[in-house]
Amino acid sequence: IPPFAATSQRNPRARPSPSETKPMGQQCSGGEGTAKTSAFEDWEAITSKPDEDASPTSIEIYPEAVHGNPITEFGDGVVDDCDKIHKAVRGWGTNEKALIETLGGVTQSRRMEIYVKFDDIHGKNLQEVMKSECGSRDMGLALQLLALPPDEAEAMMLKLGKQKRYIYPILCGRSNEEIRLLRRAFYKRYGRDLSVQMKMKLGKSIYERFLMHCLQGFETPYEERYHTPELAAEDARAFHKAGEGKWGTDEEALFEIICRSPPSHLINVDKCYSKLYGGDTHLLEAVDREMGGHVGRATAYAVGMKLQPYRTVARQIKLACQGFGTDELALTMLVIRYQKILAKVDEAHMELYSKSMADRIKAETSGQYRVLLLQVVKAATVV
Repeated sequence: IPPFAATSQRNPRARPSPSETKPMGQQCSGGEGTAKTSAFEDWEAITSKPDEDASPTSIEIYPEAVHGNPITEFGDGVVDDCDKIHKAVRGWGTNEKALIETLGGVTQSRRMEIYVKFDDIHGKNLQEVMKSECGSRDMGLALQLLALPPDEAEAMMLKLGKQKRYIYPILCGRSNEEIRLLRRAFYKRYGRDLSVQMKMKLGKSIYERFLMHCLQGFETPYEERYHTPELAAEDARAFHKAGEGKWGTDEEALFEIICRSPPSHLINVDKCYSKLYGGDTHLLEAVDREMGGHVGRATAYAVGMKLQPYRTVARQIKLACQGFGTDELALTMLVIRYQKILAKVDEAHMELYSKSMADRIKAETSGQYRVLLLQVVKAATVV
């Protein structure tokens, strides 16, 4: 099977024994547990108010053209944009302002049209032109990523991210379809199966095992007649039994529940978990207590992307900027990858931190790199 072929759906739930199952009507009542503050900063704000517009599948961030709707028509001005880029890089020196306006100040769909048309007109790969003209430092790398279709840009990010902290935000909390598209893009670009690449990069570890679960893409499509309150209670008990309810942690059982549960169902599991095991205890706190390090961050991110995707991304943007110096690579990846949903992320960022993403970027970055990121945010948030 090609590495980008759709993976089969599977539902390997380990059901609790009958003695653990309460009668209908009491699914989320009773139980004991002690609340404990999560070590993951700001997670409490995320778990306290799940998204009202929860999606039946994990959130998708690719434009339609990546999802099998090839570009056959081009918008007004695309040819002019291509000519503008060509003039900006022709001759001595580079007109960075023109590149920032043309690639940073437009939507994902528009950039895809520019990417295709630029090759048609000038016979050159736009990403390679950006690399040649602008280099691979902060702004140059951002322009390279903006010059690629979103799925290929993510494939490039996975190659660039040498450290584990850059990988899990790309692979965790994704829909089955976008995982398939990402695997296809990685194979197309590098001629290697993404799972094989990740195993080589990460080695054998619990973190690697969780990412392999994410790469399988077996989230169950949400169905109200299947994802019932009874199943939510059952999964909440199974989650507790695999983690806080036993000596040691059954990571595989936790990974299965997190990865196969669609957002609407996991929100109900989270509510049941809180009712059963302590009013202030949520799945994120449970993950915090049971798993630390990179696997703890990855599993928490996956849960957060299903419970509160916009707040979770807002929190990740803050983390990229906090501490001694800004992690420009992490910030670049987040702003470019999530452009499709940045308007709602910006609202969440304001709610959590009383400042806009633009305000944070202005405070944490400088020069033309700052101007470029602000252009991307503006294109996503200004209607």
